[in-house]
Amino acid sequence: MATRMPQFLARKVARRGGADITNLAAAYKAQSDALTSQYETEFDKYRQAVAQKMTPFQEQLANYQSVLEPQYQSALSAYNQKLADYQKQLAEISANPVTERIEREVVGRTWYGKKEYGDVAYYDPKPIPTFQEKAPELPTMPVAPEIAAFDTTQIEEKRKQIGSDFQREIGERKAGRIGAVQRKSRTLLGGVKA
Repeated sequence: MATRMPQFLARKVARRGGADITNLAAAYKAQSDALTSQYETEFDKYRQAVAQKMTPFQEQLANYQSVLEPQYQSALSAYNQKLADYQKQLAEISANPVTERIEREVVGRTWYGKKEYGDVAYYDPKPIPTFQEKAPELPTMPVAPEIAAFDTTQIEEKRKQIGSDFQREIGERKAGRIGAVQRKSRTLLGGVKA
């Protein structure tokens, strides 16, 4: 046979249940804050590790931007100037592809055997110059190291676990409080007056 809890005691338990839930919420907040500080600590460690990995890359990138790239740009401008001069020579050759050469030669003989000389024009093709210069090679840009994303799975799992534990505990306490207050609704104690 079920024993009945006195009504004043049931109300006291019900009132205390609210305070228990407040205490439980405070405990949940404290656990959540501790988890947040743990997250921040781990994230700071991750950030320091990333900075340590990125330091050589940043030094290489600074060297590339301050030394290698200006050297390449000056070499490229010198190459482009030589290429423009070569193309100008080719344009002059294509405008006038031959060189006229006049030579004094025997052009015939007189009736008594004397040689006659005259100016003869020869047209020699202009030699086409070759372009021997090679374009400067672009220096290889430093490549950033592979950096894994910050892993938050463990902290998220802990946060979910704390939240589900909190919800379960609140549910149990509310159910216990409701059960303590409403014992009259149970069938065994339905006829008992409070």
